[in-house]
Amino acid sequence: MHGINVYNETYAAGGGLKKFYSKLDAFFLRTVGYTTARCWGFLYFYDWINPDARRQARADFYAYAGIAGGLTAGFLSNPTEIVFSRM
Repeated sequence: MHGINVYNETYAAGGGLKKFYSKLDAFFLRTVGYTTARCWGFLYFYDWINPDARRQARADFYAYAGIAGGLTAGFLSNPTEIVFSRM
């Protein structure tokens, strides 16, 4: 079963988009969204800091890319976190 099928079944079950912000489905959606944004941010900033793929980056480059990726993911997932804390 593909993810879009799960989305369509949940939406068709009633409750509309509001249903995605409740229970276990919302937890998984939030976790997957945050993790994807964090990994994307790390890879993007790592490639920006270290453009030469043949060289091993220094440890501080990994730290900078990780911090920037975490900040980006936090910024993008903040509206979802606000919804969860106010429920």
